[in-house]
Amino acid sequence: MKLSPSRIVGLFFVIAIITGLIIAYQANQTIRNAYAVWWVADMVIEHLKANEDRWPADWDDLRDDYETCIRRSGKPWTFEELRSRVVIDFEADVSELKEKSKNSEQPEFRVIWLSDGSATHWSHQEPNTKLLQYFNNTTPPAPIRTGFGGSHTE
Repeated sequence: MKLSPSRIVGLFFVIAIITGLIIAYQANQTIRNAYAVWWVADMVIEHLKANEDRWPADWDDLRDDYETCIRRSGKPWTFEELRSRVVIDFEADVSELKEKSKNSEQPEFRVIWLSDGSATHWSHQEPNTKLLQYFNNTTPPAPIRTGFGGSHTE
């Protein structure tokens, strides 16, 4: 079977459209994952603050902290979507996490991560680093506005 030039062009466009859709889907998933893991870290930190630094026992312990985050930022997520995208080590020991956080700039623990195994996160919003900062009473550097709609940190 011989392919005519018009069929080759048509096949090229079909492949280009499919490739574009796959790229758009992956970009959307990457963005959603980055926000989801940030939100869950914030929920865990809210839980720690409200419960004398007791680690949540399960996802149900985080429902009221989810509501706190909604009041602060709106409702871009359902609780179920966050739960499906993010894994929390509910067996974590806060005393051990605090000990590992002392004099450390990078977390030596991994207690919150994405369920798909990716390491996607926004700058300064990696969940375990956020916990390290909470335990050390530090915050990430504030972004510097570049004047071009972007920002960077020093």
